[in-house]
Amino acid sequence: MTKKTAVITFDLAHDSGNGYMKDRIDDQVTIFPSVLARFLPGMQNTVIKSDDTVAVNRFFEDPLQNMDITVQSNGINNNGRYLVGNAAACSGSSLLTFNVSSIEGKNSSDIGIVAALSLISYKALTEYFRDNNAIPSSLDVVIPNMATDLPIDEIKNRNVRESYVSRFMDNIHVVVINNFDNPITVSVTFKKVSLQPEGVIGEKGLILSAEKKNSFRDDEVFLPVKKQYNLDNFDGESLLDSGNVIGIDIGDGTVDFSCMNKLVTLPNMNDSLNMGIGNISEDAIKALHQAYPSIKKMNRQKFMEIANRGDDEESKTFKQFLDEQSVAINQEIIEKVKTLYSRLDQQLGMIVVSGGGAATLQSSLLPALNSTLSEIDVFSKTKIFWVDKKYAQTLNLDGLQARILAMRDEVNE
Repeated sequence: MTKKTAVITFDLAHDSGNGYMKDRIDDQVTIFPSVLARFLPGMQNTVIKSDDTVAVNRFFEDPLQNMDITVQSNGINNNGRYLVGNAAACSGSSLLTFNVSSIEGKNSSDIGIVAALSLISYKALTEYFRDNNAIPSSLDVVIPNMATDLPIDEIKNRNVRESYVSRFMDNIHVVVINNFDNPITVSVTFKKVSLQPEGVIGEKGLILSAEKKNSFRDDEVFLPVKKQYNLDNFDGESLLDSGNVIGIDIGDGTVDFSCMNKLVTLPNMNDSLNMGIGNISEDAIKALHQAYPSIKKMNRQKFMEIANRGDDEESKTFKQFLDEQSVAINQEIIEKVKTLYSRLDQQLGMIVVSGGGAATLQSSLLPALNSTLSEIDVFSKTKIFWVDKKYAQTLNLDGLQARILAMRDEVNE
């Protein structure tokens, strides 16, 4: 009698960042570099024997560090075998990353989809192992609800929206996990996918609770704005009632500008700047290599890791080169804020700055924003809420999780 394949079911919030993948399955948030490496002939991997209890248990202590998959799907442009995330970053091989300098958008890249399929497969395998203390030969994974996002400029195009959702929903995706002596085949199916604009969904992630449907967010994310403006209380409902709000989501390859009033996006106000912290880090890497030829050119994730590490001499030098390259992006952001402020008839309650690049630009961009507002905001109405780096990188993910809560009660059409 043929053994029935186990079925694993969970929802997925997936923020496919140019620099890092941010995902949430159930209550667990995962963040790993947005990098892949092709597994080529001649490369070696460590194969774990399924009956080696010690090695198997050690693997499941942190399985996402060793994602090695073969993917086959009509939703993928280039199928094959990949190392994913940290496994790719540590492989020493040439890395596949989002090209932040290309006009090609995230929607046409394989990186975010391959990374999502890999994460899903390893999470399902881990869940099965913990429930059964055994390794299966195959698994079926069903994702009833997935919420994901794309940059504002990309999502404006209806064909792009439909095509991207179709890459997930209209295909059965087969993933083979290659870490064990008997490879594990995982079949992944998506039932419903909600596509949201980056930045806009991040603002909603500040307003709405990701833990409880129809509730407002109220946690330590609001401490900076309370402290800055001596407020006794400020929460998601306070942001909802702040009037017109401009969100500036500083990412690796884009800066997304979202304009909202309450939970309503303002027509024709949302836009993307097609450069981000990844672009200036790539320029900084080139400048650093020219000044110090012995320092090899590295990927931008590694460069940013060193630049943001601390106060040692190497870190300070990397950060100095990064700051020198930030002038152009700061000017672009300031000019965009001026334009939006004018289009809002100078009625602006708050500017919210977030995203993975927010902390890096804070020392140079915040004074520039304050100076600009002092010139154009005659009555000093507009507050600046610079989201702390502990929360800034995952606001889009928080908004996507809030969207998941709503999707669970929606009836399929």
